[in-house]
Amino acid sequence: HVIDETKKTCVDLRPFLNSPLESDSLQKVRQLLGAVPPQGLESFWFDQGLLLKCIRASAYDSARAHEVFKNYATWLKATGALTLTAEGLKQPLEDGIFRAPPGSLDKEGRQVFYLRIAKLDMKKYAADEVARLMHYMLMIQLERPEVQAQGLTFLDDQKGIGMRHFDLKFAKTVVKAVLNTFPIRFANLLLVNSTFVFKMAFPLLSHLIKPKIRSRFRVVSTHKKILDYISPENLLVEYGGTLKYDHAKWVSQRIALEASIQK
Repeated sequence: HVIDETKKTCVDLRPFLNSPLESDSLQKVRQLLGAVPPQGLESFWFDQGLLLKCIRASAYDSARAHEVFKNYATWLKATGALTLTAEGLKQPLEDGIFRAPPGSLDKEGRQVFYLRIAKLDMKKYAADEVARLMHYMLMIQLERPEVQAQGLTFLDDQKGIGMRHFDLKFAKTVVKAVLNTFPIRFANLLLVNSTFVFKMAFPLLSHLIKPKIRSRFRVVSTHKKILDYISPENLLVEYGGTLKYDHAKWVSQRIALEASIQK
């Protein structure tokens, strides 16, 4: 049984969490993976939590989940992304390129993930570093089963993006890592303050993006239009909402949390 997802719909999978369908999918993917992991992937091969993330991201399509898991485990080994910490990422985290404010939910109850690429210093960070940073922020969200089941709504604020951010090789590296590797369900991608640079770059990158995901892109012409997707009380003040959020405080709290877990 595979969940029927039309191109423009991200089905809410919460009713299927810990269900017989999920158990059946887990068993099928285990059979596809086999009992003997490839060399170097042993630590990932038997991680049931990791496997469930991939199964839920694939809407219980066992064959697809099998491929997602293999690609993701290989990427994790190559990048060491699971060893990343808030302390080690303190400076890029504080830059606020990626944010996921608690309480910022869309009208379907999905977590909103904010992107501000204009804050990215491309001379300071390599594409692989940005991909690992985004992975770190996304994996925090995926600690919650409901996020695994519902997916995320992305708000991509393009204000301030200029030609200094136009590096096709850089963009391809990040897009391929995020869209082809991470076990993330994309519910919506709201494009806010769209720029000429994006309009120029998108046709060059669109072939890397699956049609189903492209169909979930929404060009939002004004801040008022964002309210069609996110209610004011759940939207950051900077976009016309009433939700207050201190990202620097969140980073400090995350560092303290991880330090306490390590003790």
